[in-house]
Amino acid sequence: MKRNIFVVLVLGIFLLFGCIGQPTDIKPPEPDTNTTFAKVVQYGDTVAVEYVLILQNGTVYDTNSESVAKSSGSYDPLRKYIPLTFTVAKGAGLIDGFVEGVIGMKAGGKRQIEVPPEKGYGIFDPDKLFSIPLYYEKERFEVVPIEWLESQNILIKNGQKVEIKNDTVFQTNIGLVSIYNFTNETANLEYLLSLGSKFKFNGLPQIVVNKSADSFTIKYDLEAGKDYVTFDSKSGTQKFVRVLLVNETSAIMDENHPLAGQTLLFNVTMLAIK
Repeated sequence: MKRNIFVVLVLGIFLLFGCIGQPTDIKPPEPDTNTTFAKVVQYGDTVAVEYVLILQNGTVYDTNSESVAKSSGSYDPLRKYIPLTFTVAKGAGLIDGFVEGVIGMKAGGKRQIEVPPEKGYGIFDPDKLFSIPLYYEKERFEVVPIEWLESQNILIKNGQKVEIKNDTVFQTNIGLVSIYNFTNETANLEYLLSLGSKFKFNGLPQIVVNKSADSFTIKYDLEAGKDYVTFDSKSGTQKFVRVLLVNETSAIMDENHPLAGQTLLFNVTMLAIK
């Protein structure tokens, strides 16, 4: 029963934060009637397309058309609105439903492609919802193998191997670290974090909120409703995580893709078949 209430709460939050842009009255393109070119898109072709991704509620979620972005309220001045060029193949970084949908199109043709969740970003999975503590302790001093230093590229300068010395300071993904003692096998490190130091680890912003003689208290500096890109610890591949709720002690996270469970509509114009 508690789990059902939790899922309902999360779905409500998802609906609250899930839409980008404003609902639009963009209509599906006219059917492809171009007969000028005999060539049609097949697997292995390289194509250039203009697209508009519309959610079922009419919201323009994404587009590479500048005029559509401006008219729908989803325009990003930092983005370059250029044709999407890709090789038509599964597993090439685009969802299967989109790739399958352009098969058979002709240069200059237009089509609306409907992509169900199973061929898009997957079915919404409640098991991908989880909670993390907002605070954790990080030891100020640490002993690491010499091989770890090699993996941090601090023993190489200008292509040459350099000698390790005490008080050598180097940059890591969580800030500056100093070597204060070492042997042929291990090195003693001191993390030089300060109160208020900010850094990102595994894609998540963090901040030092307390410092003692032996440790740091670190807080995840997360924003509810925001998406972050992290990395799977086993495969090393990128994955999305959305922060659904932040309270005084924890955060509710969602590893479903923001568009998981949604049927997607793509208005596609085939600009070129290369």
